[in-house]
Amino acid sequence: MWIANFSDGSAIDSKKAFWNKLPINGRKMTGVQLTHPYLPRLYLCLNGYDKYYFTTEAIAIVNGTQSVNIIAEIIGAHDLKLGVAVEVRLARSGSVNVKTYPLNAFKYSPEILYDGNRDDKLIGVTTNTTESAVSA
Repeated sequence: MWIANFSDGSAIDSKKAFWNKLPINGRKMTGVQLTHPYLPRLYLCLNGYDKYYFTTEAIAIVNGTQSVNIIAEIIGAHDLKLGVAVEVRLARSGSVNVKTYPLNAFKYSPEILYDGNRDDKLIGVTTNTTESAVSA
């Protein structure tokens, strides 16, 4: 599950909206979080970047019936100052991979990018395994 945090202090998660249809209303994102459906105390955050995105990694299985199995969820951010994308991949198994690559290697549609509220004091990837990412 992803959670998008905004400059006005509000947050929206994947239970309330689709990523590609977020009600932005002029707000900028301050960060994006990713939680695991079966490990609720694990969450990963990207904060302080210029742009944010979310996507899934899935396999389509076709043998009599069609189904899609989601293998991993991915959050990412663009650091325009350094010219890199930072990507956090959380697999269903709970394994986490973080990678950084040049912006010209960005392989997803630009339509999934949302403007961020850059803050050099907060920029980075953080994790927490002791408390829930979703506030009441």
